[in-house]
Amino acid sequence: SIIDLVSFSFILYSIQPSLFGAIVAYAAFGTIVTTLLGRKLVGLNFEKLQREADFRYSLVRIRDNAESIAFYAGEDIEGREVA
Repeated sequence: SIIDLVSFSFILYSIQPSLFGAIVAYAAFGTIVTTLLGRKLVGLNFEKLQREADFRYSLVRIRDNAESIAFYAGEDIEGREVA
């Protein structure tokens, strides 16, 4: 695939150098913008997954301790901790 890229780049450059420069600039711009936006999205995705995991853990804990929670009338307290 590298050989194809080099050969087609050489052919395009020999036909019209300005178009070749525009394509390289467009690709560089797209790569830079995607990288800058992607960095922020990685952190946001991690935070979302962390919150979902904490929520699932609290639901499992409530299910495992449902009898004790009901016996001690702790539904309101547990409901506030989950929300």
